[in-house]
Amino acid sequence: MDRRSSNRWEWLPVALLTALGIGLRLAYLLRVPPFLDEYSSMLTGMSILRTGGLPRLPSGVLYPSGSLFSYLEAAFIGLFGFSDTVARLPSLLIGGLTLPVLYLIARRMLNRQVALLSVALLAVAPEAVVWGGRARMYSLLQFLVLLTVYFFYYGVLEPGRAGLPTRSTKAWPWVVCFLAAIFSQDEAILLLPIFWLAAWIVRGFPWFLRPGVLLGQVLWPLAGVGVRYWLNEIRVPGQVYVLTHDAFFRFPPALAHGLIKIAPFFTAPWAWPVTLFFVIALLYQAARGRRQGAGGNLISNPSTFLAYVFLALAAAIVLVVNTPWQDDRYLFMALPQFLMVGAWGFDQVVATLARRRPALKSEWTTVALVIAVTLAALPGGLSALRRYEPDYSAAYRWVAAQLSADDLVATVRPAPAAVYLGRCDFLVAEDKYQEFVWQLNGVWLDRWAGARVIESPAAFRDEVLKREQRVWLVVDEDRFESVAFSPEMVALILQQMDLVWHQGGVLVFRGQGYRPPPEMAVRRNLDADWAGQLRLTGYALNTDHPEPGQEVLLQLFWQAVQPERNYAVFVHVVGADGRGLTQVDGRPFLGLYSMTTHWPRDRAVTDERRLTLPTDTPPGRYRLEVGLYDADDPDAEPLPLLDAQGRETGRRLTLDYLQVGLPPPPEPPQRIAEGNLGNMVRLVGYDLPRTEVAAGAALPLTLTWEVLDTFAADYTVFVHLVGPEDRPLAQADSQPLGGTYPTRFWDTGERLADPYTVDVPASVPPGEYELRVGMYLLATGKRLSLLGAEGRVLGDSISLGTVWVKNP
Repeated sequence: MDRRSSNRWEWLPVALLTALGIGLRLAYLLRVPPFLDEYSSMLTGMSILRTGGLPRLPSGVLYPSGSLFSYLEAAFIGLFGFSDTVARLPSLLIGGLTLPVLYLIARRMLNRQVALLSVALLAVAPEAVVWGGRARMYSLLQFLVLLTVYFFYYGVLEPGRAGLPTRSTKAWPWVVCFLAAIFSQDEAILLLPIFWLAAWIVRGFPWFLRPGVLLGQVLWPLAGVGVRYWLNEIRVPGQVYVLTHDAFFRFPPALAHGLIKIAPFFTAPWAWPVTLFFVIALLYQAARGRRQGAGGNLISNPSTFLAYVFLALAAAIVLVVNTPWQDDRYLFMALPQFLMVGAWGFDQVVATLARRRPALKSEWTTVALVIAVTLAALPGGLSALRRYEPDYSAAYRWVAAQLSADDLVATVRPAPAAVYLGRCDFLVAEDKYQEFVWQLNGVWLDRWAGARVIESPAAFRDEVLKREQRVWLVVDEDRFESVAFSPEMVALILQQMDLVWHQGGVLVFRGQGYRPPPEMAVRRNLDADWAGQLRLTGYALNTDHPEPGQEVLLQLFWQAVQPERNYAVFVHVVGADGRGLTQVDGRPFLGLYSMTTHWPRDRAVTDERRLTLPTDTPPGRYRLEVGLYDADDPDAEPLPLLDAQGRETGRRLTLDYLQVGLPPPPEPPQRIAEGNLGNMVRLVGYDLPRTEVAAGAALPLTLTWEVLDTFAADYTVFVHLVGPEDRPLAQADSQPLGGTYPTRFWDTGERLADPYTVDVPASVPPGEYELRVGMYLLATGKRLSLLGAEGRVLGDSISLGTVWVKNP
C-alpha cells in the first residue's frame, strides 16, 4: 500500500468520528432549547451589531465576558439573521473542528492509537455534545486551550527537553492562543502560572530574563490579563452604578465546596472509566520518573505535561478560585488533555498485554479498540440529547405574537425577553437575582435589559399590577416552584393573573389591573398534624351558605414541618349519607408550587381550592373534608392525622359544613324564657306535639337552638325524663342532628331545628315526670350552665315542663 493510500485510510476513522461528533452536536442544537446563559451570548452578539462594535447591552452595561465568542455571534447573526440555530452555529463548527485538530495534536504528542481513542471519546462525551450545541463560549475556549497547551509545549518545553535554545518566534503561537482564550473565558488565566512553573522547571529561571522571553512570554500575557481584568471593572461612561460580584480568587480556599462541585467531572457514568485509566497513566509516569530521576525531563515528557496541566487546573479551581467559579464546567476547557492522558493510560495497558500477546499489536486491534470505546461511551453522548432546559424561546415567541406596545413585560430572566421581544420592563424575583443587577441613581436594575427590580409581593402589586396595563409574566417552573418566589408572591400571581401558556417548562401569566382579594366570610384557626410532616393551621371560606351551582373558594393555610414527600391535597364535599357531592383533588397551587419538601418552614403557605356545586344540589348540610396523599403514588393510603399524643385519629379532617338551600327553621310552638347555656347557645323554644305518652312508646321532640358563640369542642345534647328523685327514667343523648352537624361547626347567630325521639321504657310507672334538656362534654360529663340575667347560674338543665306517662 502506498503512502497516499495509507494516509486516506488513516483519516477515514477520524472523518467518521468527526461526523458522529458533529451529528450529536447538531441533534442537541435542534432538539434541546437554549440553556439560560445562552441568551446572554445571543443578546451580546445582537448588541454588538446594534452599537456598531461594542458589547454594550440594552441596559447600558458592557458585557466583556466571552468577548471573542460574542463577536463570532455578531458575525453569524449579521450574515444570516438571528435565530436560535444561527446563534448556536459557531459552537457547532468549532466543536466539530476540535475533533480533527485533537487527532493531529495527540498523534504528534503521543501516538496514533491514543489520538484515535481521544477523538472517539471527545466525539461522544456528553458535555462536549452539550457545549458544542450551545450558543456559549466553552467550545471555543476548549479549542483555544488545546492549541495553547500544544504550542506552549513545542515552543517552550520540547526545545528545553532537547537542550535547544528557544526562538522567540516559536513562542508567539501559544501567547496568541492564550490571549484569545482569556478573552473567551476568564478562567483561562489560570493557565499562565501553570505554564510559567513548567518553564521554570524545564528551562530554569535565567530563561525568563532573556529579552525576547521577558517581552513575548511574560509581559505580553500579563498585559492581556490586565486588560481582561480592566474590562471586568470598567464603568459605563456617564453612569454611576455598582455591580454586585465576588472576587475571582478566594483565600482561604473553599476546599470541600470545590471538591464537591468538580467531582461529577470524574464520576459521571461515561467519565469514570477515563478517570480510572488517567490514574493508571499517572502510575506509569511515576514508574518512569523513578527510572529517569526527577526534574525537567519528567515534566517535559508529553504525557506527563498533559497530566500536569490538567491536574494543576483542577487544583487551582479547588484551591484558589472563589465558589461561583468552582464548577465542573470550568474543567471542560481541559477535557481534551484529560482524555489524552486517559487514552494514553489505556494504551500503556494494551502495550503491556501485547508483550505477551503480540497479536494485539495489529492495526485491527486499534480499529476494534476505537469501535469498542466509541460504543461504550456513546450512551453518554445520547443522554445529552435528553437534557432538560426550560423553553423560553418558544414562550417568548408566543408572547411576541400577542404583545402590544402598551403592554408590560416582567420575568425572572430579562435576557431572553430582550432577545425575543427587544425589551423587558421588570425583573421580578425575591431571591437568586443579586448577581444580575446594578444600581443607577439609587434604583436597582437588571444588567441585561435595564429592567427595574421588583423584589417583594407588595412591590409587584403596587408598581406592576396597579398600573392597570396588561402585564405578561414569564417564568420557568423551577424558579416559580422553589427558587425565585415566596409563597406570598406565588399566591398573589395565581390570584391576580391567568396562566395562558404552560409548555416546555415555562409559565406565562397574563394580568391586567389589580383585583382586591375576595372577602372571606369564614376564617378559622386549626392545628391539624399530618404525621408530623405538614400542619393545617387554618382555613377560610368565601361562604358556607352557597347556592346550587355556586363556586366556593377555600383557602388552606399549610405549615411545612418535615415533609418527606411531595403531597397532594384532596377536598371533598360529602352529604349526610356519605355520598360525595363534588371534590377537588391534586397538587397544591394548581401543581405550580407543589413541592412540599421545598416549602419554607417559617411561615404559612396559602393554597386555594375552588369547588363548584352541582346546579341540582338538594337542600342540606354537606361536610367539607380535607386530607393529604402522596402525589407520586395516588393509590397510597392518605396521610394519618395525629393528636397531641401522636396517636392516629383518622385520615381525613372535617373542616366545616356547607349549608345549601336550607330555609330558616320555623318558629317553635313553645318558647323558652330562660334558655341560655353557658353563653354559648340559647334554646329558643321547642316543639312537643303531645305531653302524654304510653309506657313503651316514643315521645317526639324538636329543639330550636340559636348559637351565641363558637364552640371549641363538640357537645352532646341530653333529653331526660326525670322522676321525683331527679333520676332519668327515659333519655335521648346524642350529638345534635343525629351527629351530622357537631357543635364545633355551628356559626354564631345560626338557628337550627334539632329533632329527638325519647323512647320511654315499658317499665316506667304511670305518673307525671319532668322533661329536661341540656348539653355536656362527653369526655368529662361536664354540663353547660343555665344562665339567667346578669350571668346568674340557674342550674345545668332547662325544664320543658311535665309529661304524663300512662299505662300501655
